Amino acid sequence: MKIGLKRSLSSVMGLGLTLFSTFAYAQVPVTNISAMASSIQATLTPLINLIISSCYLGGAGFCAGAIFKFKAHKDNPTQVPIGTPIMLLFVGAGLLFLPSVINMMANSFGLGGSSQSFNFASGSIVPV
Repeated sequence: MKIGLKRSLSSVMGLGLTLFSTFAYAQVPVTNISAMASSIQATLTPLINLIISSCYLGGAGFCAGAIFKFKAHKDNPTQVPIGTPIMLLFVGAGLLFLPSVINMMANSFGLGGSSQSFNFASGSIVPV
């Protein structure tokens, strides 16, 4: 048991060091808070893109799993309850829309940093 725990712990540590090794490179020393914040934002951009990509991929996977579960429920309703594919579909849809919702919330609080703005006066939430 201890060998398995030691092996899994070392693999997690190795993965963590591999993922975060890009943050350890030498930079020009920052002199003020805004330069430090922009440096942190620049180093976290790949991590944010990884999270967004995994949300899209996970959402597509859950939706595909829901389709297969609907088929399994149709073939044998007593084996697969109808709640399972419905739950998978809602989780998949939530993961697919999560990056868009976070982007919309960030833009509404002024934290988005992008040039998109939403025109709520016309009753439309389509980016202008």
